[in-house]
Amino acid sequence: FAVPLPRASYGLGVFGKVLSMNPVTQSANQIDTSLGAKFEYSGFKFELGWIYHTFPNQNAQHYGLPGGETNPVTNRAIYNRSNEVYFSVGTQLTSSGTFLDGLRAEGYIYYDWNLQQTTVEGDIGYTFNARTVKFLSAVPRLAITVQGFLGHSSAAAANGDQRADGVDKWKNAYAYAGGYADISYRIGDYTTLGTGIRYAWNNDGGSQDDPRLTGNTARNCWWGVWLKFSY
Repeated sequence: FAVPLPRASYGLGVFGKVLSMNPVTQSANQIDTSLGAKFEYSGFKFELGWIYHTFPNQNAQHYGLPGGETNPVTNRAIYNRSNEVYFSVGTQLTSSGTFLDGLRAEGYIYYDWNLQQTTVEGDIGYTFNARTVKFLSAVPRLAITVQGFLGHSSAAAANGDQRADGVDKWKNAYAYAGGYADISYRIGDYTTLGTGIRYAWNNDGGSQDDPRLTGNTARNCWWGVWLKFSY
């Protein structure tokens, strides 16, 4: 007995990532390791993954974990690791061959079981390249990407699960938004070099949150360079 499967390419792939953030003006480093899988079906792209967040500077020797205190640099609850799973779906918003061929939308949902935190996010972006914009045909490896995002996060245990005995859970919820613009150049089939600017905002630390998290509302604008490659 056999069940015939449709003859289609689902673009199935698995991947691993390591992201390291090391600010030069404050001791709030972060290293994220992630594993995931992605596939395509009927014009939609799906992704499922797991992210292990670690915060090397927030260790037991420096801050006295476990506990219920906040980091004196960032005013955020202290924990040195958390685990998050996520699912996303994305699609092109316009048909091929039009000026808006590069317009796309994505939706994400995350759940961090150590923080008991659920995050939902929507993104919309557009990529100008030689396929969609004629004036870039002279530089076919160059692309300009703009993207915006809007999300909301809510945690029932914002101070993590490394609390000392008797320390209560901190509730925390906030909205965030932002966007970026990048110019990139494809060096080879699997390697891209780029630079860009980013802006982000949140209303964290409002009246609905634990009072120990008051004052975390922030906005920031920054730029950088990046290199992406795969094999």
